[in-house]
Amino acid sequence: MVTFAILPGAVARSLPVRWAVLERIAARMLGTDMWRAGQGMMAKADPDRWNQIVDREQAKAPFGK
Repeated sequence: MVTFAILPGAVARSLPVRWAVLERIAARMLGTDMWRAGQGMMAKADPDRWNQIVDREQAKAPFGK
């Protein structure tokens, strides 16, 4: 039983980084795609910095969008 808990993580970490296996697992656990999962993780990890990013992007966006 313990093997089945440890083995997938060990295998995922041993695969090439460009395959983004760990990121795909995280997105699946959050029930969304990788893009939205990344946004959610950034917002939860550092809300102030996330708000700065959002504010900067909104300031660059053309009016009416």
